[in-house]
Amino acid sequence: MITARQFYQAWLEVIGNNQEKIQQYCHSKRDYTKLAISDNDSLIIQVAEKLGLSCYNADYYSLDSVLYHEQHRIKKGNDKYHYLSHICVAFEHENCFFSGLFQEVAHLLITLSQLKVLVSYPNSFEEKK
Repeated sequence: MITARQFYQAWLEVIGNNQEKIQQYCHSKRDYTKLAISDNDSLIIQVAEKLGLSCYNADYYSLDSVLYHEQHRIKKGNDKYHYLSHICVAFEHENCFFSGLFQEVAHLLITLSQLKVLVSYPNSFEEKK
């Protein structure tokens, strides 16, 4: 079982190792989202590797990413589809705190997984008002 502390430590390590990329992409929400969840070497894929898990980030039942043990993947027909008998980590990433965070939380609440993780960021000064 992956604990919140283990995930957090892996996330911090990955963020620390990718500071240059993060600084490069942090000015564009779209590019940063790609770096976080959809690039071939995304931050969440790196976290999964550190935790000894596999990662699927192609909108698994409206979740941004799921982390799982390969033994829990059910292979049916075309290998590009993922069916999982167990999810270790359900992961949601939201750049903008005030635009749809409730949807991300809802996705996590209805998902049966060992750990549910939502990563979001502080807003700009104007939004803090």
